Amino acid sequence: MPSTILFDLDDTLIDRKASIRTYATFLRRDFSSQLQTTDLEVLADILIAVDRGGYRSRAAVSADQTQALPWITPPSAETLLAHWMEHFPQASEIREHAREVLQQLRDHGLSIGMVTNGSTIGQNRKIDTLGLRPYFSSIVISETAGFKKPAPAIFEIALTELGKQPEETWFVGDNPRNDIIGSANIGLLPIWLSGSHPWPEDVPTPSNQISSLDEIPALIL
Repeated sequence: MPSTILFDLDDTLIDRKASIRTYATFLRRDFSSQLQTTDLEVLADILIAVDRGGYRSRAAVSADQTQALPWITPPSAETLLAHWMEHFPQASEIREHAREVLQQLRDHGLSIGMVTNGSTIGQNRKIDTLGLRPYFSSIVISETAGFKKPAPAIFEIALTELGKQPEETWFVGDNPRNDIIGSANIGLLPIWLSGSHPWPEDVPTPSNQISSLDEIPALIL
């Protein structure tokens, strides 16, 4: 049994769509006088649609929000970007079973690390909002590391911090190329959390697939 498991953060330990729905409450609170409707479902659905899974620049998403949301008087894209950066981390919602699985893995003596793309301030705020930091012996954030997944170097930083080798380390993530192909390329054992992104047609599907985090213990222990 491998001795180490690394996790992605967004859309793996964090439920991004649920987080956006929570963020919609902040948007409604602060911009209600400028909106034609304050229906949370309507606002959240639009925010999720323009977000496109978080793989666009926030500046581009904020610019789209000035057009897509039902404004009476739209704020500037810069105002919406600043609002997102301030409030989205505190709107973070944890994925179902995440805490229980992390605790179970620790109880079995596994070393646990995190490798995530994103800004240092934003990712740290998400981690602390959800109280996840105590579970991890290493947290590597791309802005701090100077490398982004799927670059081998960002995974290697985590392995060095934990004192582990690739062949004794699992990696759990949702993004096929950044998480699964990227980690496999340096010899880690990937586990794909399906449901957020389609698997690319030009790549064989991974042997280890899960649809829920609570499948992890049975797979690796």
